[in-house]
Amino acid sequence: MLLTASLDPVVWPLACLFVIKALMRDERWWLAAAVVVGLSTYNKLLVALLVLALLGGPLIAGPRRVLLSR
Repeated sequence: MLLTASLDPVVWPLACLFVIKALMRDERWWLAAAVVVGLSTYNKLLVALLVLALLGGPLIAGPRRVLLSR
C-alpha cells in the first residue's frame, strides 16, 4: 500500500546522498538534490525540516564556503 509516509525512507536518503556528493565532488549534484526535495514537497512538507538541517549543518560545523559561494 502506498502511503504518504512510505516515500520518506526513499526521498530523505536520496536528498542526503546528493548533498554529500555536491559537497565532496561536483556542484552539479545540487540540482539533483533540489529536484528530489522539490518533488517530495508534493508528498509532504516535512522534508523542509531536512532542508533546514542540511543548511544548518554546514553553517554551524561544516564547510561554510559551500554556502557562501555564488
